[in-house]
Amino acid sequence: MRVLGVQCTAKFAFLSVVEDALVVERGPARLAPAQSTDEDRALWETLGTFGDALDEINPDRVCLLRPGTGENAKQTHGAWAPRVELETLLRMAAAKRDLPVEQIARATVLARLNLPKKGKFEELVRPAVPERGSYWAAGRLAAAAAALAGEGR
Repeated sequence: MRVLGVQCTAKFAFLSVVEDALVVERGPARLAPAQSTDEDRALWETLGTFGDALDEINPDRVCLLRPGTGENAKQTHGAWAPRVELETLLRMAAAKRDLPVEQIARATVLARLNLPKKGKFEELVRPAVPERGSYWAAGRLAAAAAALAGEGR
């Protein structure tokens, strides 16, 4: 089974692919929203970029990591909107391809990977997820952990 794990931030969607319990290099490591003075056009372009990435990766399912619940979760709408936009466009691209998307909580990832629950998420999952490729600390580690947890459902 090939699972795409995704960790979105306000500026990027970080992608990691897991196949048969191994992190593999397949497709882009991260995607940025399209930049345009025409916001509607930028949305369509970003949706197309996500679709192209899904076509290239060809996953069986997508695991979208939900944000944490700590201090960072108490942000304003303006801070959250870009992330939510990326997550929504990813889900739309997946739905168009009939790909199941699991929105997975960090606590669920930790439980499925049999990891401790206390501490910073990235520090807890690091020993269970072998580093592979670029942008690892920026978001692909978290995405890979989500994919591993989704594969083992």
